[in-house]
Amino acid sequence: MNAEEPLEGDLPPRAARLLLAEAEDYLAHLDRARHHGLALGLDVTALEEQIRRGRAEVSRYADLSAHRLDPRRRPGKEKQWKETDARSQYMLCIDECGSYQLHPEGDPFPVFCVCGVIIQRNHYDVLQGRLNEWKDRWLGSSEVVIHEPDLRKFRSTVLRARLSNRDEILSSLHDELGAMNFTVISAVIHKPEFFSRFSFRSVDPFLHRNQYLICLDFLLERFAHFLYHRGGDGWGKVFAESRGRLEDARVQHEYVRLQIDGTQFMADATFRYHLGPTIEFLPKAANHAGLQIADLLARACAEKVLRPATNPDRWDIVVPRLYDGCTGEPEKYGLKTFPVHSRELIFGGKADGDAEASPSTD
Repeated sequence: MNAEEPLEGDLPPRAARLLLAEAEDYLAHLDRARHHGLALGLDVTALEEQIRRGRAEVSRYADLSAHRLDPRRRPGKEKQWKETDARSQYMLCIDECGSYQLHPEGDPFPVFCVCGVIIQRNHYDVLQGRLNEWKDRWLGSSEVVIHEPDLRKFRSTVLRARLSNRDEILSSLHDELGAMNFTVISAVIHKPEFFSRFSFRSVDPFLHRNQYLICLDFLLERFAHFLYHRGGDGWGKVFAESRGRLEDARVQHEYVRLQIDGTQFMADATFRYHLGPTIEFLPKAANHAGLQIADLLARACAEKVLRPATNPDRWDIVVPRLYDGCTGEPEKYGLKTFPVHSRELIFGGKADGDAEASPSTD
């Protein structure tokens, strides 16, 4: 469960099974190419060497995949997820900060964060009402949509008109958020470190190469963990701000893939049991309170990882709300940093090496 490239003998059997399938496909293509090459009278010496190496890889992964599989947590008996299910119901609202594109040099903001706010469904209307009341009082209308970059720079038309009250507005928003009931899970990728380790290979066979989708996988594992351990074996629905038809489709595809394949540490049945069948994408104009809160807190998580010695705006709102996995480990469950582990810098205490790729489900 370490983010470093595993030693050959340490490759988990479940991951070895995926690589075995890839190696077998690769070998089959080589054999077919050799057959056609011989039919054409071509020199296939190089292909025969690749076939020899391919057979060795198949044999190696077959041996590794034969080891005992560590169990992934799954529901005792899979049930069909229903909107009317009597279990506790939660919402996960996600937004991002920064660019997930890798820039090896000169990146002005070399971290990428996807932040999730967990809200119990029957508390959402209260939370939305409080935020609307705050907007009516300080911004003149509950229809105003809060956007973190606009708030940080006071650059929107509504905010520029209230520039003289800037400090008072920010302080009152801080107090309002501090009185709300929600939990935070967040994943932050340190892009230069990620590029140096994984620019030419996958983190593991279960994770996508796209940094946004890696963060999404981390969040959904933790949301499912929350629903089981903190949410009374509840179920959850995921909301995200729409980023365009293509980007939304890619996120939806990864979400569904988890319900088919699972991850290295969490079974597909767990995702099907705890999460709804699809993500609901909303435009910014929907004025969704949960998405706006996630937007306001994502920057704090990203900046804290980028500059641990600082105290970013709203960081003190994030800290007490980070999900700790019911084990007192917010750095593992609430603020996942990858591929570096920031416990000592962010939370204090002893640093203990790289963070594992995914949470334990004990």
